[in-house]
Amino acid sequence: MTEQQVLQKMWEDFELRNLSESTYKNYTRDVKRFIAFCNRPIEEMDETDRYIFGFEESCGYCSGVYCRDKDAQNAALLLLEAAGVLKRSGKTLLDRMEELYAEYGYYLDGLDELVRPGEKGMHEIGQIMAKLRGEEALHAFSSEVVGYKDYLLEDDPVLVSDVLQFDLADGGRILARPSGTEPKLKIYYTGVGKTEEEAEKAISRMKQEIAEYIG
Repeated sequence: MTEQQVLQKMWEDFELRNLSESTYKNYTRDVKRFIAFCNRPIEEMDETDRYIFGFEESCGYCSGVYCRDKDAQNAALLLLEAAGVLKRSGKTLLDRMEELYAEYGYYLDGLDELVRPGEKGMHEIGQIMAKLRGEEALHAFSSEVVGYKDYLLEDDPVLVSDVLQFDLADGGRILARPSGTEPKLKIYYTGVGKTEEEAEKAISRMKQEIAEYIG
């Protein structure tokens, strides 16, 4: 790894990606290297000056070279350290969050779960995913689709998954995937705005447009 590297696994927190890219020159989204680094024995982890932080979609954090893998204890200690530093300057964690929103924009996440039980439901979920893979889906939103990714078509077998990703011109993002454990289709939304209200409106609009498109 290169000097002062930040690693990220998929599916990322959109706002963390943007913050990392603007803060660290060597930001990398790489599931294989993130897993490989976190799984190395502690005695081999001597890259203290080069590895800063790794994270993945389920809020797993791995900072420095102090533990074998991402875990909640690591995340809790990071939060406590941040709270202590901010307290000395007369600020709270909420104050810092508001500063970050002012600098990078307000990011808000939303989720729709379309429950389709039984064999018929599994077929319906497949039909919805097929429709979202259609050319028409790229024109289903009021904000232009500027990025599209079908993870079933990934060259790297580690990344292959039944997931669709739509990146919109207004900064929003939509991810759709069937649940691996339940009879439902999950659709994740990220809305971006200067305020929480703007981000909420963006999510509401995306949800409505998805509902209208898939019927």
